[in-house]
Amino acid sequence: MSRSEHDTSPTLLKRAADWSDRSAWNRMHYRYDALLDRWSRRALDNPTDVGEFKQILWIEIARRLVGFRYDPNRSFRSWLKTLHASRVADFRKSQARSARRAQRYREVAGVRGFDDRFAAAAWEHLTDTEGALARNMAAEKAAADRLERARAAVQARFSARSWAIFWAITMEDRSIRDTATDFALTYAATFAAYSRVRNALKQELERADLP
Repeated sequence: MSRSEHDTSPTLLKRAADWSDRSAWNRMHYRYDALLDRWSRRALDNPTDVGEFKQILWIEIARRLVGFRYDPNRSFRSWLKTLHASRVADFRKSQARSARRAQRYREVAGVRGFDDRFAAAAWEHLTDTEGALARNMAAEKAAADRLERARAAVQARFSARSWAIFWAITMEDRSIRDTATDFALTYAATFAAYSRVRNALKQELERADLP
């Protein structure tokens, strides 16, 4: 452990509670950013996630320090490690939810074959890794852009309630029965609202010629 990672003084913690105290925050960052970076690289499978995660974590640290009460019997570093572990778990859950939602969106849109088709094309160019990555990113962005345009067009055609019903069932993995209870509707009415939006989205994507 470097000297900069030794216990933080109560005075510095109190100063850091004032977000406008740039000097205090520079010292906090100097003391702990390298430590948080090491913990994050060990905890996260994808190194590219570390920067995004640390931004989220520093915002959380800043928010918590406003009401932080220093306990001389406890190490601030231990408190930080506990917070870090908790936020890593939240970050992983958030990523998993995002991945599931993206997959459901594609399934609803009828584009399940897109990834398979790209994967097959990528295998033909294994000697050009950078080119394959660039094509992957470009294809994913194009598909995402067309999905977003279709979503906006369909959402504009339906009431806020109908769209919320579709979103709850499709993206939040809510059952039709639970969604019906949430919206004080019958099962049949809830299913009908969901089906109308889902069919409209498929038709919009067909018009957009989405693969």
